[in-house]
Amino acid sequence: PAITDDVTMDGYTQPGASANTLAVGDNAVILIQIDGGGPGSLVFPGLHFTSGVSTVRGLSLTGFSLLAVPEAGVFGAAILADGFNQPPTVHVEGNFLGLTPASQVRGSYGGVVSGAVLVFVGGLTPAQRNIISGNQVGIEGAVVVQGNYIGTSTNGFGEGYGNQIGINLPYIVGGTDPGAANVITGNQIGINATQNAIIKGNLIGPYPDGSVAVGNQTGIKLTGVENTVGGLGIGEGNVIACNFTGVSVLSPPGSPELALKNTILSNSIFGNYLFGIDLGADGVTHNDFDDGDTGANNLQNVPDLSATTFAPGSTIVAGGWNSTPPTTFTRQYFNGPTELRGSGMGTHP
Repeated sequence: PAITDDVTMDGYTQPGASANTLAVGDNAVILIQIDGGGPGSLVFPGLHFTSGVSTVRGLSLTGFSLLAVPEAGVFGAAILADGFNQPPTVHVEGNFLGLTPASQVRGSYGGVVSGAVLVFVGGLTPAQRNIISGNQVGIEGAVVVQGNYIGTSTNGFGEGYGNQIGINLPYIVGGTDPGAANVITGNQIGINATQNAIIKGNLIGPYPDGSVAVGNQTGIKLTGVENTVGGLGIGEGNVIACNFTGVSVLSPPGSPELALKNTILSNSIFGNYLFGIDLGADGVTHNDFDDGDTGANNLQNVPDLSATTFAPGSTIVAGGWNSTPPTTFTRQYFNGPTELRGSGMGTHP
């Protein structure tokens, strides 16, 4: 049945259970598991919130249906939040979603699925960190996603636990406050954003301590307009490393206008196997005169750098940029080791 009143479900009140205390890694002890039956389950969903202000904390939620019928509002989610007249506010903190207390994968269609309501996944303290792995979609539609490990084992470091999509259709992912960063690794797609997503300060690919991990097949996939990855403020840049492709900006076939004005700034992008930033998912995008072509982010031309001169206290970079006149651009320079594939990645802005 749907949950319509204010409620707090706190598995950490179980004797012997304890919330995570580690800033890096996770040592939560969860003793209460709610399971939907595993593969072939027709349980839709696990916990269903339709109104009220609720908190779900300290639970392992596993094995609900792998099916979803969005047009009917049916999702095999561990946690589903939707509603129309008085939509709910739901805080999801300190849970294992898709993993048993012993870190075995037993996922659902979704870990958390939100239908345009106020759903907050994680938080700024170690105790609020969720581990979300083994699902088709880890999180879908949440308003704020902060401080979580998405695609890892329950201790934050294991491989082979990822979701098909870590975070789908988000609004705010990460931030600049201490503890806001999410660790997103081991997924097919780390973040899939379509419109107005704000993605800042996260580790996308590496482990929580910044060490090399298996990464995501695609760290961030942008298929819409006016998404922001990083920024010009202190701490707004993401670390995007260890993935097959770091950031992919991709227009749907026949709709080049659907992936424009996506801002990618001040991110540390390195060590990705294929590309740091890929426009169009069709290989290297070559410059053209006055940048008249269309497509993902208008297939933006890149600067031609001809020389770099180092002097005490300064670096002089010479080159030019052939693009759409009279547009104003923000140009950033990065340093770091040369990437073997020459795909334009840089460690430090």
